Amino acid sequence: MGNRRCAAEGCNALEFRSEGWCQRHRGGNDPILPANAPNWWEEQPEGAPLLATPPLQPVEEEEHSHIRMQAAEEKSIGARITEGVLGLFFVIAIFSGAFETSYAPDSSPTVISNGNEGFNPGTPGSGLAQDTYTNPWNDCSIVMYDAWWSYYPAAANDSGNLAITWDADINCPIAADMYATITIETASENDTVRVLTNDFWTYSDNWDNMSVFATADGLPGQIVDGTYTISILVTGTHSIYRTNAPLFLQASITVGEDSTTGSLCTDHPCGVLS
Repeated sequence: MGNRRCAAEGCNALEFRSEGWCQRHRGGNDPILPANAPNWWEEQPEGAPLLATPPLQPVEEEEHSHIRMQAAEEKSIGARITEGVLGLFFVIAIFSGAFETSYAPDSSPTVISNGNEGFNPGTPGSGLAQDTYTNPWNDCSIVMYDAWWSYYPAAANDSGNLAITWDADINCPIAADMYATITIETASENDTVRVLTNDFWTYSDNWDNMSVFATADGLPGQIVDGTYTISILVTGTHSIYRTNAPLFLQASITVGEDSTTGSLCTDHPCGVLS
């Protein structure tokens, strides 16, 4: 490496050998010999300097020092980012493990209270006999608290729509899926006019009125002014057990323009076991 700076504009790198150009800019450029450079074939006095140019300041060293400092800073920033990301993953892993431990589902069977402590519904399909567990319907019954009908006469054709509403509950603190079947028959010939069903859910004696609606024109028969027998059959299912004593209520009603509503608790009093 020579003692001169590169002849390229804006380049402060030292020349390559004594060609006047640095390693980067020497390609494609002819060597530039110093003005006072001796001819290589002429004999020079011993100890005579080869170049008369003054010594240069360590510009290249300062430039490399700046580059090294910048690289060190970039490396330090990158290291801090990497450490932060790794720390974040570590914290997430700790909290994830704690969450899974705290909220892991309990494999033990759920105990459902039916007024008798220790009742366990078991697992349907487990192969265990049903009498292995207490049947809640041994101590519970379905109660019809209220039931009534509403008739909506149509204009000038002696027919109308009929709505049946009821409130059937359970006389102990359990929840159950309920199923109601409502049958409408003619009182004189016992011909079935309509069969309607309704699925619902109830807990103990919650207030939950249910209704079915029979339109005037429908199958198997039309609803016209006259006398009908209304039957309501309600069953319930709790866990793996269905009621062995369903509730049954029946009443005779007469519908028409002058008879549009009434109770269904005439033959079977409501509010008590039916």
